[in-house]
Amino acid sequence: MSAAKDWHNAVFVRAENVIRRDVAGETVLVPVAPSGAADLECLYRMNAVGAAVWDALDGRTPVSAVVERIASSFGPSTDASGPDGPQPQEIEEDVRSFLGDLEEAGLAERRMSQEAAPDNKQE
Repeated sequence: MSAAKDWHNAVFVRAENVIRRDVAGETVLVPVAPSGAADLECLYRMNAVGAAVWDALDGRTPVSAVVERIASSFGPSTDASGPDGPQPQEIEEDVRSFLGDLEEAGLAERRMSQEAAPDNKQE
């Protein structure tokens, strides 16, 4: 299976030690230590698109569906004035990049979608 195919079938789940807060019109992610104290030196701010991606990280929705959701909400308009906004390929690249950043920062974890996982049942 190709790397691109694996990426589309992957799902992401939010890290359990992260709290999302909306503050003054911005979305902020706050990592929380096992002791329950917030790590205020590592706050992550997100715009509306980032917040929509974050909200979609439920451990069940494949990346391809997240990209489609973002494209339908934030993609180019199709009114009479012509296309405006990011194109579908740009949206996919941006979502993948953002998910990679979240994964690298320990804020989200990539998993294989249950639908795409090989059948390991023994009969």
